[in-house]
Amino acid sequence: VVLGSLHDLNVLLSIVPACSYFIDRAFAIVGTRKKCRGRLTLLHPEVDVVRLRIIDELLPSCNALEPGSRWLYIKIPLVSREWHPFSISALRNTSEMHIKALGDWSRSLVQEAQRQNEVEVDICVEGPYGKPCVAVPSGMHHSADIACPLSMHRPPPTSSQRLLLIAGGVGIVPWADLLGAGSWAVDAWHAVELVWVVRGACECAALEGSLGVLSLAGRAGVRSHVHVTGTGALGIGGPEHLGYEELAGAPALGSRGLPSPPQLSRNAG
Repeated sequence: VVLGSLHDLNVLLSIVPACSYFIDRAFAIVGTRKKCRGRLTLLHPEVDVVRLRIIDELLPSCNALEPGSRWLYIKIPLVSREWHPFSISALRNTSEMHIKALGDWSRSLVQEAQRQNEVEVDICVEGPYGKPCVAVPSGMHHSADIACPLSMHRPPPTSSQRLLLIAGGVGIVPWADLLGAGSWAVDAWHAVELVWVVRGACECAALEGSLGVLSLAGRAGVRSHVHVTGTGALGIGGPEHLGYEELAGAPALGSRGLPSPPQLSRNAG
């Protein structure tokens, strides 16, 4: 850096942003990293998705962040020394992540859960991060940037405004976190619709059994559409379409089994 600056001062100027990044990372490591225990659970033997629940109580700073925007960096020494970011939900007063086997790291995590179905692991966490809330005199909270469309405490928009929530597979987690806050999280819009696209009906049922996102959407007055694009573990070809009424009333995973094939209807589109 010094030798480069002697040749061209612009080299030194380009180092300033890099220094600010390293300073930020240093503060993050010192201020937000901690060790805790987590419970790793395989959602279903035929679905490569696990739920990682932090056994400790809800991370204290979660309540200072807007539902739907919260995420964590995690490292699991049992798997590797790598850090990975994941969205979190706080539906049962605990911090949970849902992780699908999409790469070497996540696949190793799923394989660990497949060996024991449920196992406790050591976790290193950094965060949580997300959109901050600030207190207002009324005792309520609102987003620091009330212009953000996902701010839950903002001036009511006109009756013509609509909100469309779109998710693919395990990416439904942030919307489950948002809808878990209650109907007041979305009641400022004239209409809210949720579109959820998944590869298989079995994966859809597994995530719904864990998150209950369609049930949450129904209680919040959100109209839901679930599109199954491939052949799932139930042996049904895609694409398929499930309405909220079809899947929300279906048995959840576990002792109650999977929804039966007749509950799926062919998507006319």
